[in-house]
Amino acid sequence: MLYLDKTWCYEIQKTISNQITSFQDYPNPLISSEVFYKEFQKLCELLFSKATVQEKENELIEFCSKLFEENIPYQKENINDENFEKICKYLKKHFKENISLEELATKFNLNPFYIIRLFKANINMTPHKYLVNIKINYSKELLKKGETLVDTALECGFADQSHFHRNFLNIVATTPNQYRKNFI
Repeated sequence: MLYLDKTWCYEIQKTISNQITSFQDYPNPLISSEVFYKEFQKLCELLFSKATVQEKENELIEFCSKLFEENIPYQKENINDENFEKICKYLKKHFKENISLEELATKFNLNPFYIIRLFKANINMTPHKYLVNIKINYSKELLKKGETLVDTALECGFADQSHFHRNFLNIVATTPNQYRKNFI
């Protein structure tokens, strides 16, 4: 069972549709979808793991977004905001840091949930996923050059080698070591 703050959920719902003006209750007290149940199990495992706060927050936002999208009518929208490009450039420049959504919101003087909406509308992913993708792409370059896994993980700003391994496997669908062996 997961208890979420109603205001927080409302902010997530507003990232789905700009037509939402108040919190929309989820119509079912229980989720009977096997797909959502498995995703919920994965979410719980992550929440109780040693994953970073940013990873946990990102996956919780992703899960809730999928859940609410089922019952909120929305159209994919384009948000033309120059802040999107500025944030992307900032993330590309500072990808070795573990930048939180709150830090981005403060730096760019924007609501954190607006930033999520901005990223979802433009590239259909959260800022955290975008940041992890930048890190993984850079790590692939380092691995091709023969860097060690530990050095690569640290150089790319991952907390440790297991954090790097988990994210690499999730995005590239192979382990960093297997990937590196293809180029040595």
